[in-house]
Parts: sequence; C-alpha cells; structure tokens
Amino acid sequence: MARGKRKSPIYCSDSGFSMLELLVVMIIIAILAAIAIPVYLNQRAKAWEANVHSDLYNAAVAQLTYFVDNKSFTGLLDDLYPRGYNQSGNITITIRSSGDQYCMEAFHSGNVDNIWFVESGEGHPNPEPGPCP
Repeated sequence: MARGKRKSPIYCSDSGFSMLELLVVMIIIAILAAIAIPVYLNQRAKAWEANVHSDLYNAAVAQLTYFVDNKSFTGLLDDLYPRGYNQSGNITITIRSSGDQYCMEAFHSGNVDNIWFVESGEGHPNPEPGPCP
C-alpha cells in the first residue's frame, strides 16, 4: 500500500455558506427587527410621556405650596423652584395663571406633538392630554 496523504471529506469540501442559507438568515433577522423596532420606539414614547406627567405633577404640587405662601398662583416657572420643583431635561412647561387659577402645559422635546396639561381645581392634579383649555 502506498503511503500518501489521504484527503478527508471534511477538508475536501468547499467551506462557507450557500447563497440560500445567507438569504434565509437575512430574512429571519429582518423579521426580528420588524418586530423589535416598533416595540422599542413605543417604549421610548411611553417613557417621554411618563416624564411629562411627573414634571406636571411636581409643578402642580409646587404651585399649591406657592399658593399657601402667597394666596395666589404664579405664572412664572422660576417661582416654583424654591418650592421643590426640579425641571427634567428636555421638558418644556408653560404656565398661564390669573392668580386664583392656573393651567400648565408641557411636552417632551422628543415628541412635541404630544402635549399634556394640568389645571387648578380640587383633588389630585392629574395630567390630561392636549393643550390648556
């Protein structure tokens, strides 16, 4: 028997992926991305909305504190900072006040079309969708 190199079937075959295998993998990745990206974007929008709600609620509590001290509501955001209000980044709040009433509206810079408001009244200051009435 001649002694020579024996070629193993493992090393003789062409290695790599066929075009069909690559296409199947790309389709699977595209399907997963089509599912994951909208879910991610929706969660981001919910986080922005929660941030706006939190800022409006905290500003409303600061308004009540200001009212106890001054017997009127303020129209200036700067008056709320000494009363415990801390504005979050990327949140814009606008205050309208007549002294005995207020309405504050806010939005996140990531979603300027989604405006929320809270106004003076009895009970818990719940943010409502839309601009001040």
